[in-house]
Amino acid sequence: MATEIRKIGFSLEEVKAALIAYANRTGRKVPKRPIHSIAEEGGGRIVLYFGEDKDAHVGLPAREMITVLLVFCQDHKLPVPRSAKKALKLEGNILTLMIRSV
Repeated sequence: MATEIRKIGFSLEEVKAALIAYANRTGRKVPKRPIHSIAEEGGGRIVLYFGEDKDAHVGLPAREMITVLLVFCQDHKLPVPRSAKKALKLEGNILTLMIRSV
């Protein structure tokens, strides 16, 4: 059977919008400043740095960050198969949601 692999890239602004939408649903707080950069930490954590001096940051497990991006996809009517395998890949300052379905 054929395998479909899709990539959806999220800019820093889109990641911030996704994080705000997720925070509104979960009651979490998000720094008001724009995201300056994104980094991957060991153990599958994604860290978002806010502001030029990077003093404010939010770290999320990759699984939760995938949920954040899926909320964005749902809000923007981007179809993502529920049963597909999902993973994150950082490509510069673009956070990419990798979607693999069989």
